[in-house]
Amino acid sequence: MSDNIIEHDFTNHPVRDGASWLSIRLLLLRARFGRTLNRLRIPCFIRTCEVKTLNGGKLTVRANDLFLVISVEGCEYYFDRLTGKPAGMGVFLG
Repeated sequence: MSDNIIEHDFTNHPVRDGASWLSIRLLLLRARFGRTLNRLRIPCFIRTCEVKTLNGGKLTVRANDLFLVISVEGCEYYFDRLTGKPAGMGVFLG
C-alpha cells in the first residue's frame, strides 16, 4: 500500500449498497457534528415513539416537561431532560 493512501474504518457506520461519495461524506459530517454536540454536552432531540420488540414486548420513549421517559415492559426509566443524567426508575404494577 502506498504511503499517501489514508484508510478509514467504516465499520461503525451503516452500510448501504451503492452509497455515493456524497452520501458517505454527509454521514461522516453528521457524525462529526454529533460528536461536537456531545462534547459540548448539548442534549439530543428525540421524538415520542413506540417500538414493538421481536418478542412481542413494547418500548416507549416520550419526553415531558422535566424528563425523558423510557418504558420497557412496565419499567419506566427517567432521565433529566436537559442533562441526560439518570433521575430515577419506576415500576407500573397495574
